[in-house]
Amino acid sequence: MELHQTRTYGWNGSAFVQTGGPTSFSSHDKPTDLSLRIDGVTWGSPQGGFRTGIAKVTVTNKGPYRSDEFLVMDNAQFPPPPPVRHGSLGVGESVQLTITVKQPAQGGPSGNQLQLYEMGSPERNADVNPADNLVTYPLWPGA
Repeated sequence: MELHQTRTYGWNGSAFVQTGGPTSFSSHDKPTDLSLRIDGVTWGSPQGGFRTGIAKVTVTNKGPYRSDEFLVMDNAQFPPPPPVRHGSLGVGESVQLTITVKQPAQGGPSGNQLQLYEMGSPERNADVNPADNLVTYPLWPGA
């Protein structure tokens, strides 16, 4: 298993001290239930054979444990954009995110889905309810 973290350090006048980020690696062995909901997509005009949209999504931790970092990826983009990791969520907490999505301008089925991945569990995709980690986003009218 590979884990990554970003920590920030600063000089306090006599030594470098940690000023931000996690203080330990906190991989957990008890999966929780993160869920992904699509709140809407706003599409731009076709450019270069593609349409780019802004998807608004909500990620919620349904419990029973605190999550570690997570990321949301657009399964339709190849190559995919670099993933953006988001911080952990406590039980019952939610966060709203804006994700850029991209589709062929002519429309049609091309895998218009967003996938949620929780990064802290040692088992890949270990989620209490993986069925709520994948959502299909709407295409533009007439697609």
